[in-house]
Amino acid sequence: LECVLLHIFFFNDTATTEIYTLSLHDALPILKRCSASLGRKTPMPVSAPYAIPIIANAVRQIQPRSILDVGVGFGKYGMLFREYLDLWNAETLEQLQREAWQTRIEGIEVFPQYLTPLHDYIYDRIHIGDVLDVIDGLGQYDMVFMGDVLEHFDKADGVRLIHKLHDHADKCVLLT
Repeated sequence: LECVLLHIFFFNDTATTEIYTLSLHDALPILKRCSASLGRKTPMPVSAPYAIPIIANAVRQIQPRSILDVGVGFGKYGMLFREYLDLWNAETLEQLQREAWQTRIEGIEVFPQYLTPLHDYIYDRIHIGDVLDVIDGLGQYDMVFMGDVLEHFDKADGVRLIHKLHDHADKCVLLT
């Protein structure tokens, strides 16, 4: 049994930053049932793979030079961003080396126990704490990505968070 829940919303705004929402999980109970039917007892720090190709293609089109990944979890999206922005077009072995990477990828994670040496390698920096507390101390990013996190906030905090993410994004906010 597979459950697929994908909503696409586009918010038209006169600002230069676009907000792309690939999946707003207002149906969290449905996702919990899906996780249970797939044999998963804990929905974090992982997420379903259905949005991966959409996100990878969007990032390749946007070509951000800096990304903030909110809720890094296992680090799956950080790895995809690194691969498709810094490694995909490498022409020499030297360009595959960390020293040659040109995209700044930072993250925010509320659960430090999720972090591994892989995160230290892929991300330039990970900020530990609640995104609502951490985000105001950070700078600007071409793209802010938040995957499978929004559903963990009540509506008022979720709306406040989206506005904060928008304020820190120069090109786009990408949400799942």
